[in-house]
Amino acid sequence: KGHIRTHQRTWPGGGTAVRVGVMGSSVSGSALAALGEDLFLLSIRPRDGKLLTRGRIDSALMASELVRLAAAGRAWIAEGRIVARDRTATGDAELDAALLSLAGASFPPRPETWVGLPRRGIRAAYAARLISAEVLRLEPSRILGSPRSQVIDASRVAAARSRLDAVTDR
Repeated sequence: KGHIRTHQRTWPGGGTAVRVGVMGSSVSGSALAALGEDLFLLSIRPRDGKLLTRGRIDSALMASELVRLAAAGRAWIAEGRIVARDRTATGDAELDAALLSLAGASFPPRPETWVGLPRRGIRAAYAARLISAEVLRLEPSRILGSPRSQVIDASRVAAARSRLDAVTDR
């Protein structure tokens, strides 16, 4: 509460006026910056390292990027379509890839379409981020199949759970 500023916006071309919320930098810079990584980490079953949301995590990661872009004022939804407002690089490889995909679209995509058709390799990119940060290690599967994820920084998972609890307890 108190972290979101709202204002009325009328879209170019006479589109419908909507109430838009933009998160303050303290929120978007901390909790939202780790949103995709948090989703990935919370999807790993601690007992065996299996990714429990394998069929949905890619779309969830796309949705996290859309939320982060909207919170930063880089994209918005106008008339049911995602519009990239500011296409300059963000400094975050995955957000930059998201902006590129929006900017490269011949027509602004609908959110459900964009989120539902994840970028190739998005899951691997987030796993690589966590591996690079020494939070995660991939181990080969004992039986043919996907590699298992071994969380090596339990405090990062605890912090992700805490952030999620803070949001759901409001």
